[in-house]
Amino acid sequence: MLYFYAPSFAFPGPDDGDCFRPGVQVADTIEAAEMPLGSSSPHYDRDLPRFVLVCPDDTPALSGWESKTAEQVRADYPGVI
Repeated sequence: MLYFYAPSFAFPGPDDGDCFRPGVQVADTIEAAEMPLGSSSPHYDRDLPRFVLVCPDDTPALSGWESKTAEQVRADYPGVI
């Protein structure tokens, strides 16, 4: 498995609240990203804001995604993976 931190894309949700999904960096903005098949997002960090993604081994990093090792993810977010 590969691990990434992906930026957060915000979009309007129900009841005037915001919803969030993994994004991709396009120039100076963040746009919605399609999750690669077989991927999951076990954690959303509201403080930074970013998603932790767990993806199949053949997944390329999209623009703005930071590649991480399992050890780095475990150090940043104990118990998430």
